[in-house]
Amino acid sequence: MRISITGSWNKFPLSRQADRNGRYSCRSAGFTLLELIIVMVLVSLVVSLALPNVAGFLVTDQLNVTARRLTGLIGQASILAQRRQSPYLLRYVPVEHRFILEAEDPDDDQERGKIQGEVRLGATVAVRGHWSLSGGTGPADDLLVRFTANGYVEPAIIYLRSAGGREISMALSPFLGTIQVLDGYVDPESTTIFQ
Repeated sequence: MRISITGSWNKFPLSRQADRNGRYSCRSAGFTLLELIIVMVLVSLVVSLALPNVAGFLVTDQLNVTARRLTGLIGQASILAQRRQSPYLLRYVPVEHRFILEAEDPDDDQERGKIQGEVRLGATVAVRGHWSLSGGTGPADDLLVRFTANGYVEPAIIYLRSAGGREISMALSPFLGTIQVLDGYVDPESTTIFQ
């Protein structure tokens, strides 16, 4: 019994078959070294073309995850300020590579020095700088966002950058309580993002 497949694979038997003398033998059909090398070269080529796209996706994803976490921390700051009727500060600590949320003027000793929330930046994400209405453009070292007792924040932009060079601008709107996450560097004087 012989099972055949159409095309050039007919010469490779898929089962044992009897020869003229009635003996069964297994014909081994395999691939030559040249065929294996060609397949390995083609697989290597496909992987080398796909790898930069996958690496870019992972870095981009880490930048987006950091932006989402920071958006959550900003929302938490606004809610805490409203609930406790006390101003809060969102501060970037460059040495520790993280944002922290703390009360500006703690009422009691238990609240003094207590961190209300934090976001650690991903390994490939850095703070490029910031802009605020009162302070203008500044470096990441002195990034400080103040939330009033009503939960409002002055217009501000936080600039994040990935190791691959992709940038995100996070624009904090004062009264709407919204955070716009925009691709690229946004110049606050040339756009109308706060109107």
